[in-house]
Amino acid sequence: TLALAIRLLGHAGAGDLVVSPHVGRLVEGWFELQPRALSLSAENHDRMVAHTVVGLRPQRTPLVLQGGHPLSPFVGRERELVTLFDLLGRVQEGHGHVVGIVAEPGMGKSRLIYEFRQRLRGERVMYLEGHCLAYGSPTPYLPVLDLLRHMWGITDADSAEAMTAKVYTTLRACGMEPEAEAPYLLQLLGGRNGMDGLRMLTPEAIKLRTFAALRQLSLRSSQRQPL
Repeated sequence: TLALAIRLLGHAGAGDLVVSPHVGRLVEGWFELQPRALSLSAENHDRMVAHTVVGLRPQRTPLVLQGGHPLSPFVGRERELVTLFDLLGRVQEGHGHVVGIVAEPGMGKSRLIYEFRQRLRGERVMYLEGHCLAYGSPTPYLPVLDLLRHMWGITDADSAEAMTAKVYTTLRACGMEPEAEAPYLLQLLGGRNGMDGLRMLTPEAIKLRTFAALRQLSLRSSQRQPL
């Protein structure tokens, strides 16, 4: 195992992340991978198909169907689904809700949400998804960033200009003023354009105005369709 890692390292250029075929199969639903045919050694001319990691896939979920393998039948959670759809009906009437789903690992929390989302197809509902990741704890507001990128269709391949354009378009569609609100949301996303007006503000003031912009974005988006 260690020898394979060393051989892969020998094929990695500056800034490259190269993974073995086995690891590639495990992470293919989460990351964009570029196949690379590599020789195992100078003496052995057999070749293996490793992968270079290009980036994260958008809207990742633990239940991405990998390799065409179907999920097992979904059974035993009809009561929970009925509860979620009852609450969705109240949301569609204008009453906001927060739902907590708690269970031991492996009991089907992610599968329940996956099935709920699948049954929303064709409904006039905006469904956004954000994740708390074990390796993401150093990133402030990571699940919120996920939600915003999902809402605006922002990908890792987008330039700063493309990201700014998507934010401005969405804010206008929600009836907000992009010139006033966009700088706070763009700095949250790591943008660098249009930040001049923020330099005179304290971090606390920026935080308060960012939260205010997020609240307005959520409220106005939910008025266009259930969110």
